[in-house]
Amino acid sequence: MQVNESYVLATGVVAAERLELQHEVLKPCSYAQIEKTHLSKGNTVWDIGCGSGAMTVHFAEIVGPEGRVYALDISQEQLDVAQRRVKAAGFEHVTFIQGDICSLEGVSEEEADMTYMRFVLMHQKNPDCVIQAVKKLLKAGGVAASQEGILGETYSNYAHTVLKEYRDTLMALGTYKGCDFNLGNKLTTLYEHAGFKHVEGYFKEHFLPISMAKKFIEMSLAEWKDKAIQAKLITPQHVDIWQKFLNELDENAPGFSFPQAYALAWK
Repeated sequence: MQVNESYVLATGVVAAERLELQHEVLKPCSYAQIEKTHLSKGNTVWDIGCGSGAMTVHFAEIVGPEGRVYALDISQEQLDVAQRRVKAAGFEHVTFIQGDICSLEGVSEEEADMTYMRFVLMHQKNPDCVIQAVKKLLKAGGVAASQEGILGETYSNYAHTVLKEYRDTLMALGTYKGCDFNLGNKLTTLYEHAGFKHVEGYFKEHFLPISMAKKFIEMSLAEWKDKAIQAKLITPQHVDIWQKFLNELDENAPGFSFPQAYALAWK
């Protein structure tokens, strides 16, 4: 089975709750970005790195049974979760594909009206390869929609050494795996260098209240801490200290602000 060795988080059922919380926070801006693409009934769209299928269902609603949605993920566990979600929503015009976008075979090229990726490129050792593969899927005039993080600019007015250590360790783990968790800063440039005819980029500041931030950090930490320990970036004692801090975190403390980068690129 294919795996993404550079991906530091969990997949499948283990990751489902974190991904659901993430989607609830990002949904308004993600939906607003899709509106800019003018995706409509009868269109064909690829949801690349579809995860738990939250956006897959949204695309299926928009294009209707006259259209087609392709949901791609390298993780079969993720696809299983997404497939159950789509089935529960009653959609039958979604095709699920397990594989790596850079090595897909037997798929139709130059037929997609839109491709979508959310937090995919930042987990890739070679994001340029992914963007070129996306470009091949799009028809002339088709649009690639991307959203990526800028982890290094995540901040809270509740400045604390533990929170900075957590963020910096996660960034270091990404670097150890060959990834750039600040990739959002160069998202527009990546599409411009790939030869898209027109690229529009913008940034949005998101906010997590402390209760949601605490929950998200705890879930994420549970998913990547062992990898960070294996990479000798932290020790189990670090994790214990961080967890104790989170357990005692004041529910009235300020939340977290984090910027996200958005790009629309027309072929």
